[in-house]
Amino acid sequence: MRAIYSLILTGLLVLSGCSACPGNYILGPEHADAVSAADESKNADVRIKEKRKMLETLDKELNALHNRLIDVKNKEGVMYEVCPSDSLWKIAGRREVYGNSFMWVKIYSANRDILADPQRIYPGQLLIIPGKKKAGEPKE
Repeated sequence: MRAIYSLILTGLLVLSGCSACPGNYILGPEHADAVSAADESKNADVRIKEKRKMLETLDKELNALHNRLIDVKNKEGVMYEVCPSDSLWKIAGRREVYGNSFMWVKIYSANRDILADPQRIYPGQLLIIPGKKKAGEPKE
């Protein structure tokens, strides 16, 4: 005895076939819209989940940056954005920073929360330069 079966998707007959002819299905052009609508709905759900995950990541990064800026306000110092080919040694050696490359340890100590290794800093990172006043602030 042959069993006839069909797949109904959103109220429309999408596939039909029988057990005697496995793999042979009938899909009419009138049903293609139902299949594409279901696929589009799944894709939209996936895109929404991806966007939510991306927003959560950006929110975490923004909160971390906000906390970092609060740290700068609480500590005496200024922010420095790392440039390509910078190192803590080079940064500390700049005249406008310390003028002494051996002071790199001071920069590293102030930034231990974001620097796991003093030899690994990346362009765009914001570092605290402790003990430096912002331009225009009176020295104590």
